[in-house]
Amino acid sequence: MPIKGIFTGNDKHDNTQERIHQLEKEVKRINSLDVNMKRFLSMEGKLRTLMHGNNAPKSKPVKPEPGWEREDSQPDILKQVKSLISYEVNQQIKKWDNHQKQLQSLQNEIIDLKDTVAKQQAQIETVIEQIQIIKNQAAETKKGKEQPVVYQDITVERMMIDKYEMNNNIPHLGVKELSGFLNIGATYGRGIIPDDLAEDFKKGMDEFKKEKQSKEEEESDENEESSDAEYPSEEEEFTEIKIDD
Repeated sequence: MPIKGIFTGNDKHDNTQERIHQLEKEVKRINSLDVNMKRFLSMEGKLRTLMHGNNAPKSKPVKPEPGWEREDSQPDILKQVKSLISYEVNQQIKKWDNHQKQLQSLQNEIIDLKDTVAKQQAQIETVIEQIQIIKNQAAETKKGKEQPVVYQDITVERMMIDKYEMNNNIPHLGVKELSGFLNIGATYGRGIIPDDLAEDFKKGMDEFKKEKQSKEEEESDENEESSDAEYPSEEEEFTEIKIDD
């Protein structure tokens, strides 16, 4: 029998209550019939005296049938009702006791299950903490072995390149990221850079070339002077020394 049957109306418990109610109705009906039969018997005696007169031979009173005797029938019915009620009540009490035992066992199992789940949860949390500690130690070891890389943002408005090759590798110079415009050859002054900036850039390049040319000339002059100082010219004067034989 399911547990919810105790609290619902569709159960044998309701049927038992209904049967008890019906039996009580039958007992009341039998009692009322018994009273009516007694009234009829008393009325029968009075009618006989009126019909035959006082001198009429008295007839023996008619005894009621055994089925209508209240003194004999009522105690039996009450005993049956009481026995039936006690039986049904005892059966319900036994069922309730069984349900109570089942509920108690289920509660104990739920408590044990909660304890097991709590232990498993504690073990999982311990494992997670250990894994996190190992990860932190590995990260610290890795950081200790690697040298820190320092990045710095440098803004360059103009960069003059004397020679440019397609295989130049900018990261080798320590540059992480390079952004901007690069104009080479025929693309110079074609609209990618404004004209005024292009003219300024052209002037700067011309000045750079002149400075470079002047430096080269100065270096060549210095080299010539150093060579003249090391080797004397042929027109240098000298004194003759005569030696007598």
